[in-house]
Amino acid sequence: MKHLIITCSDENYAEFLLLHWLESLFSNLKLEKFEIVILDYGLNEFQKKILLQKNVKIFQCQRNGYPCTIRFRDLEFYLEKSDYDQVLMCDSGDIIFQDSIANLFEENKESIRAICEDSKGLFDITYLKGVNNSDYVSKLLKGRKLINAGFLLGPSSLMKELCNKFQTFIKNDQLYGPDQIIINYLLYRDGFVQLDQKYNFIPISTKRFFKIEKGVFLDQQNDRIPVVHNAGGRSLYRPIQDFGFGAGYNRKLNKFLFLIKFFNNSIDMLRSISEAISLIQLKKER
Repeated sequence: MKHLIITCSDENYAEFLLLHWLESLFSNLKLEKFEIVILDYGLNEFQKKILLQKNVKIFQCQRNGYPCTIRFRDLEFYLEKSDYDQVLMCDSGDIIFQDSIANLFEENKESIRAICEDSKGLFDITYLKGVNNSDYVSKLLKGRKLINAGFLLGPSSLMKELCNKFQTFIKNDQLYGPDQIIINYLLYRDGFVQLDQKYNFIPISTKRFFKIEKGVFLDQQNDRIPVVHNAGGRSLYRPIQDFGFGAGYNRKLNKFLFLIKFFNNSIDMLRSISEAISLIQLKKER
């Protein structure tokens, strides 16, 4: 039985998907045991033709919400009609692969797997308008590290179940952000296996050392980082301004990178102090 690697895209993001996400995946993974599928939210005919020529499957979807949110609905639809062993759902507009990830599909196969960022999520002040039972959800997530929903791996049955549960918590699927909140809530509630950060390495939030040589992201041991995720929401906050796969990319660091990292670390520190004060007050009341 094959494994599935699935992502979503539209006409605007397809250039990066084709030239960087897909090419880097092809360069670092033997595909005999894998199928690649694109949830189509508005690809043009030329883009579809190229994808099909590369033996990539296209699943036509209705774009009636924010793609990062409604992709969970459409992944469930797709899995209901398909039969796979392990399923990787990941972003494709800001991720490149630099080494094989085949081992991930053979480890902890009975669980959902994902990475935790070093920074704690701003769960209680952002993205909650699109979530049902937001007060309860926020309480569970308070003080927890952010699970990045841009790279989720698990057995087909559990991924389908996760997508089904996801739908019950969506209040507004037109907004950016509630997917992160809901996935974090479900995984912290139901359990998951934490992957090493190198399998979804996020420069904007990591506290680990990294460097870039000839377009390649390297760790402290000079090893290639397998998966690099140039996350940041809007382009202003993305740490690498010319992000891509190849020697001619990844040369322009965001001049605000260190300021953003300092802000994230400061938020974490303030949260820790606030939680410590709350704990002391609770003990005094007892």
